[in-house]
Amino acid sequence: MDNLDRRIKYYEILLTIDLSTTNTIELPLGYHFQYYQDGDRDEWINIELSAREFLTFEGGIKAWDYYFKRYEHLLPNRMIFIVDSKTNEKIGTASAYFNNWKDDISDGYLHWVAIKKAYQGKGLSKPLILYTLNQSRKLGYKQVKIPTQTTSPIACKIYFDLGAVPANLEKSYFGYQILKTLFNQIQLDVPILPISSIYNEIYLETEKKLNQMFPDLIDFDINYDKKQIHMLTKKGFRILNCDEVNIEV
Repeated sequence: MDNLDRRIKYYEILLTIDLSTTNTIELPLGYHFQYYQDGDRDEWINIELSAREFLTFEGGIKAWDYYFKRYEHLLPNRMIFIVDSKTNEKIGTASAYFNNWKDDISDGYLHWVAIKKAYQGKGLSKPLILYTLNQSRKLGYKQVKIPTQTTSPIACKIYFDLGAVPANLEKSYFGYQILKTLFNQIQLDVPILPISSIYNEIYLETEKKLNQMFPDLIDFDINYDKKQIHMLTKKGFRILNCDEVNIEV
């Protein structure tokens, strides 16, 4: 299963975790942690690009400006990177952050956890998450919220495994049913679903047609509001109107 699977129906997931119960896991040999330094914006974007959080570098800049730009002076104590000790390449990131959209520094959040694709599956995620949660505890938080989504199922499972619990169960009930169906997490007292019902039929149809039209397809996403397909191929990024692919959204 991919770390990011846009074929799954999208629901917002909001978890909470009690920081008094968190422990630590050592990074595998050959990696170390490093805090944000001035000029690390592009490193952060490249990690998120590799993890498919964005299709373009410009999309990463927009996210950075929204979440971090006006708080860059706080990042040396909040944004954490995993560094490959041999190459000095930053290959993972997470932030001991807060409710930036309400400018509420008292409300702790675990934000933007990502590992570069080539380094996924190497046992780096849990050490990174726990290190970041412990940094939140050092900053005075007793618990933090973890915003995520059903299209990041592996991340959701990791958070559950580390002790996180639902904070928006009623609002995203079907989303939690999707996660229960995929992983049968004991924290989720919800019924499972037929496996076929967890997937977005429009996305599956679009994926099939794009693969036929563009054999060099790398990734894509659907902008339902604008009825557009944002697509990345080996030749670069382009935008298609949904009717060009004969897709109704």
